[in-house]
Amino acid sequence: MNNVININGNNENIVFNVHQASALVPTLLSITKKTKDKIAVLKSQLEVHKFNQDRADLIEKDIHDIIQKWGDKVIRLGMTPIGIWKVLIPGEDIQEEDILRLEKEEIENGKFYEWEYPASKLTLSQKN
Repeated sequence: MNNVININGNNENIVFNVHQASALVPTLLSITKKTKDKIAVLKSQLEVHKFNQDRADLIEKDIHDIIQKWGDKVIRLGMTPIGIWKVLIPGEDIQEEDILRLEKEEIENGKFYEWEYPASKLTLSQKN
């Protein structure tokens, strides 16, 4: 039961260690891919209806709402969306041995991990 990620709970003020943060990557990939797929369908509909302004406006609103829902899910997981498909994950003081588990990361200590679609690994952030 410890591997279950609570997407509906109140995960504010959670701080993740490197293992917990890394375990979130498959969930982030899944949520983001599904969201991007929905948006791709809507974008093709938008192209079809580009001369029907009322319909185009509704489709654009749907796209905005879907992106907002993605951000809401990220927040409920205890992370912060910092861009389209980019997430800031609060981390414990990151130790050098943790950094060795991550690829292509800065060697400096940081307090946040970052993830951006379609990455399968985390990076380190120096945001304060």
